[in-house]
Amino acid sequence: DPKAGFEELIAYNQTLAQIVEQQIDALRRNQLTLTSKIEASAIAAIASMEIHGMPFDAEMWATLAQRNEAEQQTLHRQIADHLSQKTSQQKLGDMDIHIDIDSDKELKSLLAQAGFNVPNLQKSTLSTLPKPLGPWFKTYSALSKLVSTYGKSFLKYVGDDGRIHPTFEQIGAGSGRMACHSPNLQAMVKSQEHRACFCTDENRILISADYAACELRILAEMSRDPFFLQAFEKGEDLHARVASEIFQKTVSKTENPELRHKAKSINFGLAYGMGPAGLARTLDISTNAAEDLLNQHFKKFPKVKSFLDDNAQHSLQRGFAQTLSGRRLAISSEQMIENRHAALRLAKNMPIQGTNADITKIALATIAQGLQEYDNAFLVNAVHDEIVVECETSQAEEIGAFVKNSMMDAGAELLKEVILEVDVAQSTIWDK
Repeated sequence: DPKAGFEELIAYNQTLAQIVEQQIDALRRNQLTLTSKIEASAIAAIASMEIHGMPFDAEMWATLAQRNEAEQQTLHRQIADHLSQKTSQQKLGDMDIHIDIDSDKELKSLLAQAGFNVPNLQKSTLSTLPKPLGPWFKTYSALSKLVSTYGKSFLKYVGDDGRIHPTFEQIGAGSGRMACHSPNLQAMVKSQEHRACFCTDENRILISADYAACELRILAEMSRDPFFLQAFEKGEDLHARVASEIFQKTVSKTENPELRHKAKSINFGLAYGMGPAGLARTLDISTNAAEDLLNQHFKKFPKVKSFLDDNAQHSLQRGFAQTLSGRRLAISSEQMIENRHAALRLAKNMPIQGTNADITKIALATIAQGLQEYDNAFLVNAVHDEIVVECETSQAEEIGAFVKNSMMDAGAELLKEVILEVDVAQSTIWDK
């Protein structure tokens, strides 16, 4: 009955209108109208990335996957042979006798028989075994990851048009960050060979633009730390400057670079809510040494510490953390009771990471709209604070400048003290 269907449609629309009306009132009441606007504006941009997808060379990928699989099998035989020679077992040879080093139970038994009583089979533990086993296990672990996640099975994601069309979850995390799956291009392996498979056709190019130290600039804006603000205003190397202050030595990328690396780990660790234990793992030092480094940082930059601590405590008291756009992440009393340390880390991290997500979504919306003025130019990917556009080579300079300006303008909508810097690169492959 066409009339019955029409009446059902009217009823559905009336129900939907009531829900929207209630949501609008709630958004206004909770001062979330800007966040709502950001999310609504980004829908078309995210849909564009899914529809257009990333350019891809399936044949090149298949060749690479086959080579990695062959290397893994060869290394499997080498490791098994080596262990069998150290035990009473017969040499593996041409695999007539099967030794499965992928079986935890069998591998641990083989290692014990060979005189290696390891506490666990983690790759970090196996890589410390004497040569040649240690290096072999390290390489084998990397190859296993490539074969399982980035091997032949990855080709199932190739669309009929020969491109990769992932699915983006617009709010994939509580911070507001997007997530990606089927496949997860945000977690794509950094290998140059694998990235080279994401390549354009002739006369086309990829423009990759990403924010430079975005979260640290947000931390500078929120904390109002004068040292951080001045370093970014002058375009200085923040990590080198922080290292010089902490260690009282001249530091640059070439002079005492190990100290710059420590300062960089501390700076980003603070932005991610990392504590002494996390910093210790990152730098491979003791927890006490990591705590000393953090204390030195806090002593030199007290405004950073006071902001992180005070804002986190305030977030726990009111029951939610908040970004500069007003986006909220609820932190329940149950979370605080179960693991107060984790709740504090979340409260420190979310405002920074979430503001980053807000800025990136503002930029995506602006870029998607602006690209409509160009022929055959479109968004193809976004990885946290990196945005990728595909266009004709002849348009690359103009569109690259447009993308950069759009991303900087997006930052200016939320950051009033710190200017965001954007690095832009052009390539026929996705080489970021």
